[in-house]
Amino acid sequence: MSAWQRIAATSAHWGLYVLILTLPISGWAYSAAAGYGPEWFGWVDLPALFPASERLEAIMYEVHKWTGRLLLALVAVHVLAVIQHAFIKKDGVWRRMWPGSSPQRTLNLKVE
Repeated sequence: MSAWQRIAATSAHWGLYVLILTLPISGWAYSAAAGYGPEWFGWVDLPALFPASERLEAIMYEVHKWTGRLLLALVAVHVLAVIQHAFIKKDGVWRRMWPGSSPQRTLNLKVE
């Protein structure tokens, strides 16, 4: 892969991690600001992160909404990159993601 592709892949992976963590935390904060008692799958009652506040509710709603949209967009781009590597470039990059494979073994592998 070229340098820009490696940078893009690393950035996308870090972005996925950040968004995967941000989405539930922003939902938790949104629920708390809306005055709801957030709970985790009905098993555990979570403490409110903030007191109820209409202004904070509106802000956290937007953060939660846009975090979800960004996460969906980044997942879509990630899937397109996998398709490109698997079916267009056929460079074997996607195979490194499978359990039991090693980067050394699949770096120069051409899928035919």
